[in-house]
Amino acid sequence: MVKWLILAMMWLAGAGGVAAREEEKYAVIVNPIRARKFWADKSLAPIENHYKAISQRQLRATWLLQDEVLADGELVEIIEAFDKGQEIGVFLEITEKTAKKARVAYEINRPWYDPGVVFLSGYSRRQRKKLIDTIWEDFRGRFGNWPKAVGAWWIDSYSLEYIKQKYGVKTVLIVADQKTTDGYGVWGQWWGVPYWPAKTNMLRPARDREDWLGITTIQWAQRDLGLAYGEGEASLFSLQANDYTKTGQDINYFKRLAGDYWQGSGGLKQITVGLEVGMESVGMEKEWEKQLDFLVEEEAKAITMSEFGEIMNNAYQDKIKVRVGNWQMWEGGRENKKLGEKLIYGKQVFSDYWVADKSSFLDRVMDSEEKEERRYVPYWLIVVIGWMALGTWKKEWREGIGWGLMWTGLNYGLILRSRQELGWMVYYGPTIENLDLVQAGLVIVGGTMGIVWRKKGWLKTASALTVINLLVWTVRVSKLDDNYYLGILVDELRFAGVWAGKGGAGLINKDLAGYVATSLLRLPLVKLVMEKPLAAILWPLVGLAGAVVISKTARKVPEKIRRWGWRIGAAGAAGWGWLIMIAEARVVN
Repeated sequence: MVKWLILAMMWLAGAGGVAAREEEKYAVIVNPIRARKFWADKSLAPIENHYKAISQRQLRATWLLQDEVLADGELVEIIEAFDKGQEIGVFLEITEKTAKKARVAYEINRPWYDPGVVFLSGYSRRQRKKLIDTIWEDFRGRFGNWPKAVGAWWIDSYSLEYIKQKYGVKTVLIVADQKTTDGYGVWGQWWGVPYWPAKTNMLRPARDREDWLGITTIQWAQRDLGLAYGEGEASLFSLQANDYTKTGQDINYFKRLAGDYWQGSGGLKQITVGLEVGMESVGMEKEWEKQLDFLVEEEAKAITMSEFGEIMNNAYQDKIKVRVGNWQMWEGGRENKKLGEKLIYGKQVFSDYWVADKSSFLDRVMDSEEKEERRYVPYWLIVVIGWMALGTWKKEWREGIGWGLMWTGLNYGLILRSRQELGWMVYYGPTIENLDLVQAGLVIVGGTMGIVWRKKGWLKTASALTVINLLVWTVRVSKLDDNYYLGILVDELRFAGVWAGKGGAGLINKDLAGYVATSLLRLPLVKLVMEKPLAAILWPLVGLAGAVVISKTARKVPEKIRRWGWRIGAAGAAGWGWLIMIAEARVVN
């Protein structure tokens, strides 16, 4: 009896704690800081004035630093002198300098703010990891710890999960709903209020603990509950001083909108207050101070991003339903009857979860329509199991089946890796209709060839000849400044090979500019095989024909040369197999 009484008291205390937190007015002050080359006022005055306004009012804030800021000694010296109530985090935008440090090619022919270069979603998965690791190592090298807060106007779900799992970030900030502003279209998340994002979709709240990423999302430039619904300048109706002043509004508008968010029901009542230091903050100093004075007058609880994330996680262990103005939000969707919107969240995943989005308009819009899933069953795995069972039963066929399956894997590995995932068809090789049937057919053919030719050794030789695939895939060619180049990219920037032109010829082993490195092309055969399914299927037969010729003439070659040939072939085949295993998705649809 006593045990149950204690548990009941603990539950009531917890419930009371949640209720108390729900009545609190939370203000998370966030100040993004880009490199000074982007500032309107490139002196140190913007950062000094911004911090002075906060410290004089004894407020806590989060300062998100673009990686390039860390190279600015004067600027960082000021930031390091901030009081202990300030939090330093990462503003996750990519610049050319950051990309170069991470050994990632950067397209310099785009504006710095183009979503195809400034956001991680514009890069491959492997590139994203390199960029993130570089930025986090830079941060720890300067401040001695990993950041707990990260923000950008867009962060793809794959990158966010990587950051959470590896570095333990607690809170993330992205831009609030806007359809067309600045070339960034983000639409469909909970309207202006914090939530826990799903693992595979940044804009959709998690449905359950398996779907839960374990990180809290807050929003930049929370929008007006009615006036901001729409395109173009509608997004100017926000809590941002540089936004609402353009519409003729003043501090009274800010107070009313902040009050609207604080008067909501369910969930934590939170607003994000901030300006981009040195950019939008220039000329907005007085309005900014009025906002801070209002927070003090209202006795709002000004806390850092990571602190709010911890409060959010501790306050709720289950699903949340939130109402703000005419907006109702729950884990399955959002609705505003006055505006005529009802958005039911499905299983939607954006393509940047797998592949780079190089478009110059960020189109991230949630919709209620489920993506129609194609029928796909990995029959080829069933065929492989069948071949293995047959090899166990017919021992004399075992070696032939083994070589047949190896030959199939080495030659059609990218096709076999393609699959259906989260409602998308994910292709590592060419885009193939009826993928599951084609995959099964290739494995059937490979195993059959192994049985038929098990004593001839043709598939064994053909497997070794996939060293040609390795060479075709890795060799780069180009013509730059009247010189011809042939060689390999050691990484995304370093080129090793030979050059020839009017000035002579020679060896080369050096870093190239990103735009030069990306202009180095693979041999034309790669493009043909990757874009033409028929070519991808027929190309291995060329290697097989070569294997037949080699097998018939190998007896005339000295044994020592044959052994070295096998070693080179085996090493090349292993290298090619490794490339197949680590290859990234080429296209999704």
